[in-house]
Amino acid sequence: MKLPYLYLFGLLISSGQAFLQVTISLSKVEISVGQSKYFTCTVMGDPDTIDWYNPQGEKIMSSQRVVVQREGNRSWLTIYNANVDDAGIYRCQASDSVGHLQEATVVLEIYREPSPPYVHGQPGGGKSFKISITKQDDGGAPILNYVIKYRSKDKEDQWMEKKVLGNKDYIILEHLQWNMGYEVQITATNRLGHSEPATYEFTMPPKPNIIADTLFNGLGIGAVIGLAVAALLLILVVTDVSCFFMRQCGLLMCITRRICGKKSGSSGKSKELEEGKAAYFNKKKCEKNSDMGICTTRRSIL
Repeated sequence: MKLPYLYLFGLLISSGQAFLQVTISLSKVEISVGQSKYFTCTVMGDPDTIDWYNPQGEKIMSSQRVVVQREGNRSWLTIYNANVDDAGIYRCQASDSVGHLQEATVVLEIYREPSPPYVHGQPGGGKSFKISITKQDDGGAPILNYVIKYRSKDKEDQWMEKKVLGNKDYIILEHLQWNMGYEVQITATNRLGHSEPATYEFTMPPKPNIIADTLFNGLGIGAVIGLAVAALLLILVVTDVSCFFMRQCGLLMCITRRICGKKSGSSGKSKELEEGKAAYFNKKKCEKNSDMGICTTRRSIL
């Protein structure tokens, strides 16, 4: 049963259809900046050429830092002192005498230490301060954590240290001192190492007024404004009442005079109406009474 396959293989070779199979020892390699690495390309068949191509598609020629070697059906690519620009996909390509091509690829990833993060901050509640952290270049590898060191500037204090996970973007520094300057150093860490520290300085505000601080924390802004307006109105009322009793002036005195003036005018008009009604009824009564002397007497009396 194997004879037909061997016979077919022989026909392919004799007809120029040479069989080529290219493999590279590794399909993906991860190294850090400054490291060296070599790759082995093996070709099954009868290759005429074995060439390496860089991520830009250019054929690699041996140099002081990148070396290509071949021995039989094998070829080696060695990269010394790798840098970030070396990252990418490399191809090992083999060709036979009739121009048939076969190739294999390997992915090279270059990792490096991360860049320092960008840091800024703002006062927190009470004796605390919020430090915000913005990731910069992670060096091609995830940030594992941030290391935060801080101390006061006015004293020879020891550095205090905290750590937060790499997916956090802030940290709260607590139990600080009022009106005190502080310096902060924050370092980003990935699996290859630490970044240079990012520095930040800030000064805590003076100690606040406890009563005012408690009032503003317990009440909203609207409630505080309402209390202020009510206090102002109370002061105005007390001042006006004092002017009313002591100097007979002010808004209350003006209101009192207007009200009292209307009442006195109304009482005078009522008296005139009563007198007019009495005179009218007396006249009618005299007209009906046959004794006019009585009316005359009453009119004279009136």
